[in-house]
Amino acid sequence: MKKPAAVLLIGATLLGASVVPAGAMPARTGTVPAIWPSAPAPWRTAAQTALAYAGRLGFAHPVLIRYLATSSTATMTITPQRGGPTTVISEQFRSGRWFVTGTAASTIHVADPTPGQWLGSTVTVRGWAQGFEGQLRAFAMSRGVIVAETVAHCGSTSLGPLTATLHVGNHPGSPVVLSVEERSARDGSTIAASVIATVGIALT
Repeated sequence: MKKPAAVLLIGATLLGASVVPAGAMPARTGTVPAIWPSAPAPWRTAAQTALAYAGRLGFAHPVLIRYLATSSTATMTITPQRGGPTTVISEQFRSGRWFVTGTAASTIHVADPTPGQWLGSTVTVRGWAQGFEGQLRAFAMSRGVIVAETVAHCGSTSLGPLTATLHVGNHPGSPVVLSVEERSARDGSTIAASVIATVGIALT
């Protein structure tokens, strides 16, 4: 089995010492939809947008540790605390404002599904991850409403196989956002999150 040194996800490269085995990855079939904010939202800079979205994800006091931006794309790397796991928030500049298109955590590598992919009514999430007691929260949202939620299983002390099955139903034409996140056992705040936007759910 081939083992690349990094995984490319939503335009951001996950960097680290861990090696993630490669798997079969379906090709994208559409443009990655914007996750947040909605069109009427107030104008913000790329950094302000990232930190505001981190708050929506449940990060209590996110720290912005790295900022990379061009006129059309940006990646903001945050951490819940200095030395903690990192989450890269990817953004695109569309219609005069910044939009979040996904996130990728250093401890949660989602290989399948891929951003912009059309899916069936049952979604299997695969990759490599590490979480407290080998468990993470996985859920799917459509039009701002949670349509499926389950426990994702992974490694507990190091990266291990990530698996989760979500029965999301059919939402043809609507963006569906898949999230895998780790919450703090101390206060319930988010400490790492990988969020993937799919184009929509195809009828199956």
